[in-house]
Amino acid sequence: MPYKDPNNANLITVMLALILATWGCMVSYLLRLKAGTITKFSVIGFLVEMVISGFACVMIYLLCMQFRVPELLTVFISGMAGHSGASTISVLKRISDSFLGSLFNVNTKKGGKHEN
Repeated sequence: MPYKDPNNANLITVMLALILATWGCMVSYLLRLKAGTITKFSVIGFLVEMVISGFACVMIYLLCMQFRVPELLTVFISGMAGHSGASTISVLKRISDSFLGSLFNVNTKKGGKHEN
């Protein structure tokens, strides 16, 4: 199937994933504003959240394409990654550190220092 090939991404799927990630970011920001975690609306703060959420969305989208996840599920997961933002990136970082550590036989200590 052509849409399953990461080199032939479906533009509609990509756009839908980015739209849902943006929407998820907006929902997350507004919920934190409503809960009082954020004291007042900040355009700069909101834009920073959007950039982080967009990055999380793209990383998850690429993983979904690599593992041949169906399109609608890819869009859903990417949207949730956008909603989670920095939390998604933290999880991906831990997974990649673990994977790369085992791949290259490197022990990762707390604080990001490596020991051979």
